[in-house]
Amino acid sequence: MSRVLAGGVLLGAFAVLTLFTPGARGDTSAQESAGRCPAALAKAPRVVALFPHGEGRASDHSPPVMENAAAKIIEAELERAGLKLEPRAVLLATVHEHSIERVYLPPDVAKKTHTIHESVIHDQPFAVDGVDRRAGVAYVYVGNFTYGRLRENFRELPFDGEYKRLAELIARAAAAEPNVKHLGVFYDPRPEPCEAGCAGRAEELLRAQVRDFVACLRAAHAP
Repeated sequence: MSRVLAGGVLLGAFAVLTLFTPGARGDTSAQESAGRCPAALAKAPRVVALFPHGEGRASDHSPPVMENAAAKIIEAELERAGLKLEPRAVLLATVHEHSIERVYLPPDVAKKTHTIHESVIHDQPFAVDGVDRRAGVAYVYVGNFTYGRLRENFRELPFDGEYKRLAELIARAAAAEPNVKHLGVFYDPRPEPCEAGCAGRAEELLRAQVRDFVACLRAAHAP
């Protein structure tokens, strides 16, 4: 049976957390050095978490935090917390993506069909962006690249731009994930309104997401 907690929902033994803090609306909390985690989650044995700092919606006015830059920010915060991360070393059984394989046709078939290859779509498990396998802690970052890879498996999403919404869907899908114990699902903040220093503001909002996750890990005694 599920029961509602302050700041999140506990599903059986899994804590699926959507933690709303002042930083979700773009104010000063994103610049704090420490994150926040609800006391009700302190004893949760597993945390699958989304922390909404930033609007997380594509905009011509708000610059993205690209995947490489995001990885540096996220991994610096997680390593500061004592985690030792490996890239893409674990597949999620609960989150899948489409991959497209080109199969080239024999010359005689290609000549008859006027087609040199066919596209074969495979459904395969999605790899986390980083993982500490000893601690059972992993993370996924939802930016342009991940959005393009996963959108087809979440048909309710528009063609582009709903990074926060996709992060929410991933967290829900991974609630019963068997391959990692804790999963942080971070997303491109895309703050609005975007004013002077907006790129730096976006990076601070992403750091705030990670720091909230770290606070919950510490509450759960991980790592």
